[in-house]
Amino acid sequence: MTRFTIPKNAGTNFLQPPPQLRIAAPLLILALSGCQSIPDAPSEVKIPVPVPCIETMPTAPALISDADLLALPDGPFVIALGIDRKQRAGYIAELEAVLQACVK
Repeated sequence: MTRFTIPKNAGTNFLQPPPQLRIAAPLLILALSGCQSIPDAPSEVKIPVPVPCIETMPTAPALISDADLLALPDGPFVIALGIDRKQRAGYIAELEAVLQACVK
């Protein structure tokens, strides 16, 4: 029977793997471990999509122009301003109602 003897000048280098194996072994382990843990694909992905909350804007009332107001005498001027103010208040209320529906 022959015995394996370690040469005295070998030191501890005979226990270390060759440099090619030192690089290839960790890469092989990482590659094989990556194959085992494949994540499941998501079944449903929710993506926010901007959509308008209203279909049409309210129509603006035909308000009296400044030139028309200046051409009126005092009595009809005050009446025209009152009518103009009521139309504008109604339009603003309608706009606020539409915008309130959009706010969440």
